[in-house]
Amino acid sequence: MYERALAIREKVHGKEHPSVATSLNNLAELYKAQSAYKQALPLYEQALTIREKALGKKHPSVATSLNNLALLYDAAGEYEQAWQLHKRALSIRKKVLGKRHPDVAESFNNLARLYVATGMYEEALYLYKRTLAIAEKVYGTEHIFVAQTLNNLALLYYALGAYKRAKPLYERSLKIFNQVLKPEHPHVRTASENYAIFLKDWEKQKTTTSQNLWARLRKWLGF
Repeated sequence: MYERALAIREKVHGKEHPSVATSLNNLAELYKAQSAYKQALPLYEQALTIREKALGKKHPSVATSLNNLALLYDAAGEYEQAWQLHKRALSIRKKVLGKRHPDVAESFNNLARLYVATGMYEEALYLYKRTLAIAEKVYGTEHIFVAQTLNNLALLYYALGAYKRAKPLYERSLKIFNQVLKPEHPHVRTASENYAIFLKDWEKQKTTTSQNLWARLRKWLGF
């Protein structure tokens, strides 16, 4: 279907029309979803080239192409290329759309995920917080993107061993997911599983800590 749409648009509008870039992007998304990264890459690149030529290098659609290309490199584990493209997309979005636009929040979120993947947790924490601030202002406090960001923050705090910070974030995230989605939705299941694993691990950590403290106390008292 996407290939047919591409062929029609190329015939009607010519190969360098923005609508052709949209079809190329859609086809690339399909390949990416199938993990066919080699097939997706030239399509994303072609879409980017068309948009830069037709719309200018600072157009929001160019930022979208840069973002999509960055996500592809991210999925392929090529983090340096992904980082450069995400930064370019973010720069355009902040300049053209404003610092509190949803697309800016998306770029912050994507960069934060990249920082997590490369072990740069403090940088990721900062960007997730900025993502959350924009999302709550733009969408309100009960939106699914807010829930996803809260869950990402909770996971990061959990990974850092900050259990007390993670717990209320997990709970807020799960509450929103349950309010806006059906119980069988994958987001609800994943959030519930994440929270259950977290609670189990936290309980284990508390038990271990208590046992270690008691052992040190017994040693100090000479038992």
